[in-house]
Parts: sequence; C-alpha cells; structure tokens
Amino acid sequence: MVRILSCALMVSLSMSAHAVPGAMVQLNFPVIALGETAELKLQLAPHPGGLVTYSIHTNVYASEESSGYRVLDVRCPQGFLSNVYQGNAGAVCYRIEDTPHPAGEMSVTVFNEDAPDGHLEWEEGLWSLDTMGPAVKTSWHLFGVRP
Repeated sequence: MVRILSCALMVSLSMSAHAVPGAMVQLNFPVIALGETAELKLQLAPHPGGLVTYSIHTNVYASEESSGYRVLDVRCPQGFLSNVYQGNAGAVCYRIEDTPHPAGEMSVTVFNEDAPDGHLEWEEGLWSLDTMGPAVKTSWHLFGVRP
C-alpha cells in the first residue's frame, strides 16, 4: 500500500512540474481611435520552468485576415526575451530557463491601423505555449473608434 501511494505521489509531482501554461488574462480594455495607439496589459500565468512563450496575434495565424490592429512594441517581465513579429502582426514574450517564473505582466503597444468601429473580440488572439502540450488560446478585446 505504501509503495502504491509513493508511486502515485511521484507521478503526481512529475506531472505537475510539466503542466501546460495557464491562459493569459487581459487586464485592460483600451478604446483606440483610428491612427492612435494604446497600451494593452496582459497577465501571464506562473510556469514551473523550461521553454514557455506568451504571444498576441492581430491576424489569423497563417492567413491574410487582419483585425486592423498592429503591435508596435512589447515589454515583458524580467528574465523574458521578446520579439515583435514581422509586419507588426503580433509579439511574443518567451523564456528558456529551467527555473520556475512567477505570474507577470506583458505590456503591448497596439496601433489602430484600420480596425472596425466598436468592440472587436479576436478569438485565439492570445497564446500560451510550452513544450509539454498544445497552445492554450484565448480571445483579446479592443474597442475601435472611427471618425
């Protein structure tokens, strides 16, 4: 019996160390006039360590369909590397250290290039991904203002 409980505990601990990252959470909901920029704040979930990426996408992955928003800059928590995607179609914060990281905040400068007027929900616009499982995808929400 003790042997079974010990094995179950070891399996449980090893699986929790390789849990997929939690979904990103949007912290603010900017209203962005055509031709203007705003800061979008995103909460990053803690992670047990290893390669992990947190990204925002402003177009449909591998498609020409665009939201009308562009990413101009990204600021990541300490210890993360960052990159703005080609064509300003998104950005990523990532790290490769084996040590765990706590929850943090990702700040993205978004430009309204040609977004529709009003609320836009971009499904699967926020991605959390590590090497242990599929991407965790959630929506982002922005509010465009056209003249």
